[in-house]
Amino acid sequence: MRSRNIKPGFFINESLSEVDCATRLLFIGIWCFADREGRFEWKPKKIHAAIFPYDHDFDIENMLCNLMSLHLITCQDKVGYIPRFREHQHPHPHEAKSKLPAYNEQIQEDTKCNEMSLQVMKCQADIRILGYSDSINPPIPPCGEILEKPKRKKRISELPKDQLESFKKFWAVWPKHIAQADAEKAWLKISPTNGQVEVICHAVERWKKSQKWQENNGEFIPYPATWLNGKRWRDEIKSTVIENYHQNVIKCGDESIFADPEK
Repeated sequence: MRSRNIKPGFFINESLSEVDCATRLLFIGIWCFADREGRFEWKPKKIHAAIFPYDHDFDIENMLCNLMSLHLITCQDKVGYIPRFREHQHPHPHEAKSKLPAYNEQIQEDTKCNEMSLQVMKCQADIRILGYSDSINPPIPPCGEILEKPKRKKRISELPKDQLESFKKFWAVWPKHIAQADAEKAWLKISPTNGQVEVICHAVERWKKSQKWQENNGEFIPYPATWLNGKRWRDEIKSTVIENYHQNVIKCGDESIFADPEK
């Protein structure tokens, strides 16, 4: 990984608003993963390990394809390219030279992804020639036409009917509705019985009352898939009342002056 610069324009780039926060973070990580010419090995598992070493719930291949569909990166012969990389980045002069081949604009084969989920620019000429795009403000495609972005189809769950019904109960009580697809995969892996569903939902309600989850408007609430994969419903937690009680005891240093809040 290398040191790179981030320009203020990145945070207000409308093209990047089409993808989620994790994919935007992946794009930044690719800058550090790529060599001094903006080239990198198109190896999703290796990219995942380098940029998200502590997060295992992301579909890196799909995220790369989303960036590719926005023309922020491209791929040719298992090598990834960041268009106009050197216009925005100034690598250290002693950084090692690139060992990967330069992008070949003469190749006429379509460079596209089987899992591409965002077809924002529909121009076929644009899909063929992916080497011109500006990483900050992509220009209009060569054909001069940007088709209207198609409406996204309503997501269809892959869960079996019985597990889908139980998952809906869990999803109804979970405080932050993010990364639902990953949460469903984690739920299917567990495949809880009716009794376990009640235990899990009850545990979520208890966690929602904990000081940790209430802090900073829920900043520390984990991704639902992470919580499920870790079987966190088994964890012991203290209610906010108990936590505040013990914090007050520590501050005053005399437990005898406090009444037990549970009595």
